[in-house]
Amino acid sequence: MYAQGLTPNPCVECNRSVKFDHFITQAKKLNCDKVATGHYAKIIKKNNEFELHKADYLDKDQSYVLHMLKSSDLENISFPLGEISKPEVRQIAARIGLKTAFKKDSQDICFVGKKRLSIIC
Repeated sequence: MYAQGLTPNPCVECNRSVKFDHFITQAKKLNCDKVATGHYAKIIKKNNEFELHKADYLDKDQSYVLHMLKSSDLENISFPLGEISKPEVRQIAARIGLKTAFKKDSQDICFVGKKRLSIIC
C-alpha cells in the first residue's frame, strides 16, 4: 500500500481477523460474559441489534477502526470508555493509584512491546 501512496491502517485488519475473533472465542471458553477493551466507542442496542456508535469524547473516538464488527460481535463486547473523556479516565486512574494515570497515550496493542497480558473475567 505504501508503494501506491496509500497509508494502510493495520488496526482495522487486526481487529477484524485477529483481535476480536480470538478475544471473544477465548472469553466464551472461560465463561466470561463480555470482552472489555479500552477503545473509545459505544455500543447501542436497538431493536435487538447491537450498533457501533462514536464515543461521546470525539477527540479520542476510535469507532472508525471498529467499523467491521458485526452485531453478533458487539453483543459480546463492552467499551466502558465510550461515555467518558480521556481527562476523566486519567482522573479515575490517578484516584485508584494506577501508575499509568498520566502515561503518554498508547497507539494500539501492536505497539505495547513484550509484556505479559492477562484475561480477567
